[in-house]
Amino acid sequence: MVVVPLEALPDDGLPAAAAAEEEDVMVVDRVEALPDDGLPAAVAPVEAAAPVGEDPMVVIPDDAVLRIISFLPLESAIRTTVLSKEWLRLWKEDWGQKSRRYEIRARCAPSVEDLLKILEEERRLERLSVVVHTIMKSSHLREIIERSADRRVEQLHVELTNPNVVDKVRFHLPILSRVIALQHLSLRQIVVSKMRFKPQQRFNELSEICFHFVSIESYMLRNVITRCPNLRVLDLRSCFDLDAVAISPGGPKLSSLTIAGCKHLNKVNVVGVTSLRSVFYSGRFLSSFYLPRTSRRSSFTDLYICYDGPIIPMVFGKWAQDALSKLSNLSNLTICSNSLTACLFA
Repeated sequence: MVVVPLEALPDDGLPAAAAAEEEDVMVVDRVEALPDDGLPAAVAPVEAAAPVGEDPMVVIPDDAVLRIISFLPLESAIRTTVLSKEWLRLWKEDWGQKSRRYEIRARCAPSVEDLLKILEEERRLERLSVVVHTIMKSSHLREIIERSADRRVEQLHVELTNPNVVDKVRFHLPILSRVIALQHLSLRQIVVSKMRFKPQQRFNELSEICFHFVSIESYMLRNVITRCPNLRVLDLRSCFDLDAVAISPGGPKLSSLTIAGCKHLNKVNVVGVTSLRSVFYSGRFLSSFYLPRTSRRSSFTDLYICYDGPIIPMVFGKWAQDALSKLSNLSNLTICSNSLTACLFA
């Protein structure tokens, strides 16, 4: 059998000449020699993603990069800037154009009134941080929230550092229902008012709540949580007025719960939150600590408990046997306490 390559054939498109009739001739077509006619055999060469030695991330469109980063928590999103100089550039440009941080100080610009005028002129903001070091009225805080609603702010941080103001200014949580695009709420050193919610008020987009040194009573926190159907992260630190954190079954699909330094807390009940993945608790010993029971399909894998005071060995031992024996899917378990000398599990 004679194998005749394509370039040896006559350029007339007809079968081989008489010599091929006498012998068994097979014509082999090399793919690279075929015209670009769109046939399956004609595979176009794939262009290189990026020249050797250059940033491979440049081939990803800017919109796609920003879309990817938008799904990450803030700290994780910042860490992605080490992956590529191009990503770092995009991060700086996007953050600078759509983020604002203002610090209000006595006899320094901007004042609270100046800030309200500035926010009035802004067209669109995704992230707004306001740190107040001077005197402020509750009405000013309310106006800042209203401006945030008009600018469709997605991440809002409000902090009061003046101890003379903290006990006087009240944050009205019900007004947040106007900020329809709000996804992340962070409050620090703020007193939450006891205003009632209207039955129809919801925070449908709110997925993360961080309250640090916030004065809020347990029933108010419960009212907020039940109005956040898409809440995924709840971070409570040094909220001294809390005496209980209880989330009812059928509530938000919470995946991460952090409670630290809440000195008056005496009960945590998340037994009905089957969507939980991680629980971090640091504080006084709790005899009422109810966790969701895991199963094969359960996502609850991380539990961290740190007791900063004395514990009751018999109570802890009974809790450990009852609670931990039901957490078969845990992959990370940490329990630490200076009062804990030994723990035996059957």
